[in-house]
Amino acid sequence: MQNHSGPIVLAHRAYWEPADFKSEMLAIEETIWSMVGLTYDIPNDNDYITLMVGEKSVVIQNFKGELRAFDNVCAHRLSRIRSAEKGNGPLRCPYHSWVYNAEGRPVAIPHEKEAFDFSETERRDVHLKKWQLALCGQFIFIRGSDQGPTLPEALGDTFAPLSEISNNLVREIDTFTCEYEANWKICVENTLDEYHAQFVHPTTFRPMLSGDFVYSYDGRQSKVEAGITEKNTERWQRIARHFETRAIKTDTYYHYLVFPLMTVASTFGVSFSIQTFRPLTPERTLLTSRLFLGVQGPSSIRGVEESLGNSAKEFNRTVFLEDKFVCEQVQLGLKQRGAPRGVMGKFEQRLMHFQKSALEVFDYK
Repeated sequence: MQNHSGPIVLAHRAYWEPADFKSEMLAIEETIWSMVGLTYDIPNDNDYITLMVGEKSVVIQNFKGELRAFDNVCAHRLSRIRSAEKGNGPLRCPYHSWVYNAEGRPVAIPHEKEAFDFSETERRDVHLKKWQLALCGQFIFIRGSDQGPTLPEALGDTFAPLSEISNNLVREIDTFTCEYEANWKICVENTLDEYHAQFVHPTTFRPMLSGDFVYSYDGRQSKVEAGITEKNTERWQRIARHFETRAIKTDTYYHYLVFPLMTVASTFGVSFSIQTFRPLTPERTLLTSRLFLGVQGPSSIRGVEESLGNSAKEFNRTVFLEDKFVCEQVQLGLKQRGAPRGVMGKFEQRLMHFQKSALEVFDYK
């Protein structure tokens, strides 16, 4: 990417037009690998999580150590199977008690002989719709279609560092959700915008980042690495001395975009913030942020961990609430009749890359 200004690539209507939103959701459901959780979330037999991918409800379940993903819709009378976001139990439909195995096939159908008397062929045709599932370290990714690049091919050179990060999410200290009245692309683009940090985040990013940004690109993924001010470097060095056993050691802040709906950020390799963006409607987005420490220290530094965790939690929540305001203002501005095309500069080059990737992937009208 060259460091010069350029126009906003996407048409304004792509941020609110229902037809464009529908096109995006179809691609997210079928052709794009989506990160849906961590293996830590479902470690035991019959553990499950349920979530929306695009506009589809999907269940991811542990079957004796094997992870599987299916449409959360029973093959019998099309009831949702899971209603809870997470839990433990056989994959059993609550309507007529059909139970499914790791292949998505019914293994228990009450009164099967009397009610259905399936032939062998008919029974083979009764099954849940299966999703492709692959791991990047401890991150779980799924995709609706069995066609297209594998997960390592899709992530390219980002696969290895992402896997390493996932293997070092030692202790989860916070989960935060926030609904933005803005299109999902505005929310993602905001996280790729270093330019706004000094103005919108006066107590968090402005005093922390030195402004030395190094950008890199890998297919549709992108990364920025930023220097930390001298004052904050000294603070983080003092903190890092308590966590010398951490596997990822750096003296910078870095931020990855895993196209299109996931970001990963870390400071000094001590704390990690994992964000996912769920499009709800063309003009509403749900942000979920999970905050981790990258090491579990001895009991003698538990107080340091607690203090760091509280500080990181307050930092993240402050940033996201400040971002909520500006994202919603951008949504309003884009919809105003006669709004200018807009322009992006050097510190918004990751936005240009993201928008060009969106044009390649999504079938905008």
